[in-house]
Amino acid sequence: MPSNKEERRKLIVATALALISAMGANAQEPMTMDEAVAVARRNAFGVIAAQADVKGTEALIRQAQSATLPRLTFDASYTRFDREIAITFDPMSPPVVVRPIDSKSLQLNLTQSIDLFGSYRLAVSGARSLRSASLQQLDAAMNDAAAEAKSAFLQVLQAQEFVAVAEEQLASTKEQLRVAEEQFAAGRVAKFDTIRFQAEVAAAEQSLIQAQNGVSIAHAAFNFALSRPTSTPVMLVAPESLPTITTSLEVMIELARESRPEVVAAANLVDYQSKVRQARQREGLPTLNVSANYTRDPDASGFGSTKDTTTASAFFSFPIFEGGLTQARVAQARQDEAKALNTLNQVTLAVELEVRQAYLTVESTKKVIDSTEKNLTVAAEALRLANLRYKEGIGTPLEVADATATYTRARTAHVNAIYDYWNAIAKLQRAVGKENI
Repeated sequence: MPSNKEERRKLIVATALALISAMGANAQEPMTMDEAVAVARRNAFGVIAAQADVKGTEALIRQAQSATLPRLTFDASYTRFDREIAITFDPMSPPVVVRPIDSKSLQLNLTQSIDLFGSYRLAVSGARSLRSASLQQLDAAMNDAAAEAKSAFLQVLQAQEFVAVAEEQLASTKEQLRVAEEQFAAGRVAKFDTIRFQAEVAAAEQSLIQAQNGVSIAHAAFNFALSRPTSTPVMLVAPESLPTITTSLEVMIELARESRPEVVAAANLVDYQSKVRQARQREGLPTLNVSANYTRDPDASGFGSTKDTTTASAFFSFPIFEGGLTQARVAQARQDEAKALNTLNQVTLAVELEVRQAYLTVESTKKVIDSTEKNLTVAAEALRLANLRYKEGIGTPLEVADATATYTRARTAHVNAIYDYWNAIAKLQRAVGKENI
C-alpha cells in the first residue's frame, strides 16, 4: 500500500501535468486575423516606442504650462560671524548690539511672470500641437503593426497551403508509383517506369520537407510580428472568403489625405513650427515679472532689526541690443517651418501614390486569381487524362510526370495569386489608414 508521501508526490505530478496541459491548450487557441491585429496594435515594439514619445510630449506641455504659473520658494539661512559688533552710546547703559554674532532668516518668495505678448500661451499651444503629432505617429505605428501582423498571418496560411500542395503531390506520385509497380508485375511496362516514379516520390518528399520548414519559419515570423516569443504555438483561423473593394480610388485618396496618421502628424508639426517661429519673434519684446517677499528673523536683535518684513517688487526688462541673437533664431525657426511644410507636401503626395499603387495592385491580383483558377482547372484535367492513359498502357512516365509538375505549378500559382490579393488588400488598408474600404 503506498505511503502518504508517495500519494502526495503523485498528486503533485498529476496537478503539474494538468496545468501544463491547460497552458498548452490555451496557447494553441485558434486566432483570427482581427485578433492578431489587435495583439500587434497593443504589443508591437514600434507601438510601445510611440507611446513613450506621447508621454514625452505630455511632459513638454506641463513644462510649458509651468512658465505661466506663479512660483513660490522657501529659503532658510543661518550666518555665524567671528564676533559681535556693539556700540556704546552711554557709559552708564549697556552697549547697543549693531550686529549679533549670528543671524537667522526665513523667507517666502512669490514670483509671477506676466505674459504681456502671449509668448507663454504660444509655447503651450505649440507643445499641444507636438503632442497631437505624436498621437498621430502612435496611430501610424499601430497602422504599421496591423499591416505587419496581417502580412505575417497570411504568410503562415500560405505556407500551410504549400504544405497541402506538397502533400497532394506526394500522394499523387505514390499512387503513380503503385500503378507502375502493378503494370511492371503484369509485364506491361519496363523496370525503368518504377525507377522513374520512385525518383518522383523522393523529389515530392523533399518538397514536402521544405514546405513544412517554411511553416515553422512563418510561425516564428508571425510571433515576432506580435512581439511574443518565437516558439509560441500558432493556430490560425483562415478567412472564409476573399474581401471585395467597394470604394472608388478617388474616394480612397481623399480619405487618406484626411485621415492617414502620417499626413495629420505632418500637419501638426507644421503648426508646431509656426508657433515656435512666432515665439522666437516675440523674444525681443519687453518682459515683466512681479514678486512678493516675506522675511522673518526669529531672533531679531541688533540695531534697526525687525522680526517680520514684507516687500513687493516689479521687474520690467526691455532688451536694447543682443547681438542679433533674436533675428538669427527667428531665421532658423522660419527655415524649420518651411522644412515642415515641405515634409507635409511630400508625405501627402507619397500617401496618394501609395494608395494609387495599392489599389491598382488589388485590381491586377484579382484578375490573376481568375486566370490561375482557369489554368488550374485545365492542369487538373490534363493530369487526370495522363494518369488514365498510363493505366490503360498508352501513356508514358514522362507524360505523367510532366502533367504532375504542370498541375503542381498551377496549384502553387493559384495559391500565390490568392495570397498576393490578400496582401494587396492589407497594403491598401494601410495606405488609406482605415480597415473598412
